[in-house]
Amino acid sequence: MAYYDRNADKVGLEYWAERLADADGDLDAVIDAFANSAEAQARYGPINDDTISEVISAIYDGLFERAPDADGLAFYEAGFESGEFTPGALAIDIARGATGADAIALDNRIAMGIVDALTAV
Repeated sequence: MAYYDRNADKVGLEYWAERLADADGDLDAVIDAFANSAEAQARYGPINDDTISEVISAIYDGLFERAPDADGLAFYEAGFESGEFTPGALAIDIARGATGADAIALDNRIAMGIVDALTAV
């Protein structure tokens, strides 16, 4: 959801679950593949210092259906520009940082997305 603003499909969920298992659960080993995928490139275009504000805003909108607050936007812009966050790490960190109603809504979306993917025919 953090990268594509959609639920996983069954084949994709199984594929990435296997890649994650192969990496002993190390999410950092697979996140850049999401950010560099054709789907992410089509969604965000080039991710660089000139576009990072729009990318961060799109990730917030996709995850939380709202714009980032000014402090959150500034934090992630600075982190990206300093190299602290890669494009892959950016989306995951935003999702991991969810609190309150954002966290509840995201957890529910993820749980329903997994159920939908696993029960798809």
